[in-house]
Amino acid sequence: MAVKITWLIWITILVSCELYVEADITYISARIPLQGQRWPPGSPWPLPLQWRHSPLLLTINPSNFPMVTDLESCDVIDKALHRYRGLLFQNPNVTEDKNLPVLPKLRVHISSRVCGLYPKQDTDEQYELDIHSENGVTVTAREVWGALRGLETFSQLVYTSNNVEAMSYNKLNVFHWHIVDDQSFPYVSKKFPELSNKGAYSPHHVYTQADVAKVIEFARLRGIRVIPEFDTPGHTQSWGKAYPELLTPCWVDNQPFRDLYGLEGHARSENMDPTKNQTFEFMRDFFSEIIEVFKDEYIDLGMDEAHYYCWQSSPNISQFMADRGYEPDEYYKLEEYYDTKVINIVRSLGAKVFIYQDPIEHGAKVDKNTIVRVWKGKGQWQDYAYTITDLGYNVTITSCYYLNYISYGEDWRKYYLCDPQQFNGTQKQKDRILGGEASIWTEYVDETNLLSRLWPRGSAVAERLWSDADVNDTDSAAFRLDEHRCRMRRRGIPAQPVLPGNCGDLDLKPVADVIMTTPCKTSSAKTSTTSVCVWLIGFLMYAVF
Repeated sequence: MAVKITWLIWITILVSCELYVEADITYISARIPLQGQRWPPGSPWPLPLQWRHSPLLLTINPSNFPMVTDLESCDVIDKALHRYRGLLFQNPNVTEDKNLPVLPKLRVHISSRVCGLYPKQDTDEQYELDIHSENGVTVTAREVWGALRGLETFSQLVYTSNNVEAMSYNKLNVFHWHIVDDQSFPYVSKKFPELSNKGAYSPHHVYTQADVAKVIEFARLRGIRVIPEFDTPGHTQSWGKAYPELLTPCWVDNQPFRDLYGLEGHARSENMDPTKNQTFEFMRDFFSEIIEVFKDEYIDLGMDEAHYYCWQSSPNISQFMADRGYEPDEYYKLEEYYDTKVINIVRSLGAKVFIYQDPIEHGAKVDKNTIVRVWKGKGQWQDYAYTITDLGYNVTITSCYYLNYISYGEDWRKYYLCDPQQFNGTQKQKDRILGGEASIWTEYVDETNLLSRLWPRGSAVAERLWSDADVNDTDSAAFRLDEHRCRMRRRGIPAQPVLPGNCGDLDLKPVADVIMTTPCKTSSAKTSTTSVCVWLIGFLMYAVF
């Protein structure tokens, strides 16, 4: 979504009249001096699409700074004002600077006069932020979700000189929750409780529907959508622990392979069985529950990496393919058959669909309202983006934003420079790029390293997706990113360093004093206000233009 700021002022609040540096990076070696523009304190991240900078400094009196809205009885705005007051004035000893003009108040105006219930695909997140020394701060937006982005920008302009939560700090607006995979099925279904009873790591490593509701509500109040992913026909071995009849048995030496527990072929199987009507009947019942539990209009059906080896080994599959007129090696047609049936089932239940690019590559003809995720290619993702948008599909790009791939040094720069619209397509094709997704797959990630691996590397993706394409100077961005990293640390997010440097007096505090809220517990899979306990297997965050 476009973001507009008509007036932007750096604001200073003095603590005990002593100035200290909030964020300061320095060179790795004296032989390699820092390049780029050093930004003034209080510089926002992501950089707004339109903004003007004034040299004027103002101050705030925390004990006399009304934060109000003209939209009555709106929990999204009311709770946001309460939340941001806490973020602005974390230090109880903060006072105004007696030598500066005092900013009198903050007002939020919603022009639509509607309090949204949940953010949607076509949500308008534009906002205007006006700051005047006499009239105060006015955040104007058509929808409440735009006002949340404006409040976050204002909070970043307030410079004190003395976690899903972190997504809102970076204005990422979708939490794509890859909630199950081969290894574990932690989602607790009421219709099919055996899925988690037998498929989760343990009875404690689960997400109850109450847990899911807490995540959705926490995200809603921050303008973040929650889209669950239940990936089939591949990546489904955990489903088969409770319902082995859903999977295609693998055959070895002309007979079904039996595992140690006597289950035919299912120990090696990870693909659904598309030959049985009961497979699709199960999917209809299961997704009817998912659509009720998760409030977004979209459900992610995955549909990537359907490895064919069990299908290839099965005489039942071979006979089914022959009956349908498929050639013996046309397993992609079998995959298309399964994908199309499941997509149509979910659409008939009233939901819209996200999928990975694989079915489209294999020739599946799916509804053009389906959003396709380009995840392959790394350096060649542009070719996939061209092909799929040329077919008329809307697309998100995640190929160049895999945050679980780590490397030494400032790898955030490569994420910052990957523009999802930078491919050789027409403007109409580029308009079909809805946004990008910052992915973190958790084969080697849990609650001990999730947040530090995500941030501020994910912040680089956020600015790339929100800011103008001409904002591409990584040397200058490093200074603002470092300040934003320190800002997140002050808010309790253990974001990793950008370069050598410090975050002022924050570095003198014990870690236990910095990380707020209850950490993830080993006895349950509860979510806290700063993080999601990741039992499996990953999640993706994205921003919609």
